[in-house]
Amino acid sequence: MNLLSRSVTERPLPIWRRPLIIVGLVLGIWAPFKVAWEKHIDEEIMQVRYHGAELNRDLRDQLSQNAMIGLLGGFRGVIADLIWLAVTDAWTEQDWYAAEKNIELATTLQPRFVPFWELGGWHLAWNASVDARNDPLLPDQEERKRREQFWIQRGKKIFERGLEANPETFSMYRQLADLYDQKLDDPAGAADYYLLASEMPDSPLFLERFPAYKWEQAGMDERAYDHWKMLWNRHLDSPDERPIAKDKIEEHIRKLEKKLNVPTEKRVFPKPSSSPSLKP
Repeated sequence: MNLLSRSVTERPLPIWRRPLIIVGLVLGIWAPFKVAWEKHIDEEIMQVRYHGAELNRDLRDQLSQNAMIGLLGGFRGVIADLIWLAVTDAWTEQDWYAAEKNIELATTLQPRFVPFWELGGWHLAWNASVDARNDPLLPDQEERKRREQFWIQRGKKIFERGLEANPETFSMYRQLADLYDQKLDDPAGAADYYLLASEMPDSPLFLERFPAYKWEQAGMDERAYDHWKMLWNRHLDSPDERPIAKDKIEEHIRKLEKKLNVPTEKRVFPKPSSSPSLKP
C-alpha cells in the first residue's frame, strides 16, 4: 500500500459529517415507507371526496360538466337522483339502451342504494324483454325471442352486480330468485337463491318455504323433503299463532314421504293425518 492510499484510509471522518451520513441512512430506509403511507392517505382523501364513486374516464365521459362539478362537490346522491329521472324518461319512451346507460351511472354513483339495482334490473329483465317480445317492428319470431333473452340477461347482470355491492340484503337474492323462476324457467336455480335469501336476517319468514316449493317443481324431491323436515323441526315447539304455516309443511312432508316410499319407521308422520285436508 502506498503512502497516499494509507493516508486516505487512516484519515478519520470529520465529526461534522458523521450526523449527515446517519441522517442519509435513516432517510434512505424511511423513504419507501413514507411514499406508501402518503399514497394511502391520498387514496383515503379521494374516497372521502368522491364518496366512493369510481372516478374513471368512462364516468367522466358520460357525465355532463355540471354533473361532474356536483359530484366533485360532494353531491353524489343528488346527481344520482337526477340521473335516475333520466331512467324513468327512457322507460316511458321505451328507449332501453338509454335506460341501461343511466342505470349503470346511477348504480355506480350510489352502489349501496338497493332500489336502484332492483328497479334497474326489473326495467331490463321485465319491461325491456316484454317490449322486445311484442315488438311489431320485428316480424321474425326467433329474433323477438333472441332480443327478449338479451334484455333478460342484461337485467340479470344488474341484479348480480347489485348483489355484489349489497351481499347482506335479502332483496337482491330474491330478485335473482324471481328472475330464475319467472324469466329463465329454472326452478332449481331459483331455489338456490331463495334459500340464500331466506338465510338473511331481514328476510320475511314465509320465504323459508320457497326453496322447497321450487325443488319440488324441479323434480328434486329428496332435497325438498329434507328442507321440509328441517322446517318442521325448526318450528316444532313454536307457538301456533306464529305465521309459519305448519299445516303446509306437514302436507308436503306427508306427500313426499308417500312419493319417495320412505319406510314407516323413518317417517316424520308414520300415522295418517286426522285432518281431512292433510290425508296423504
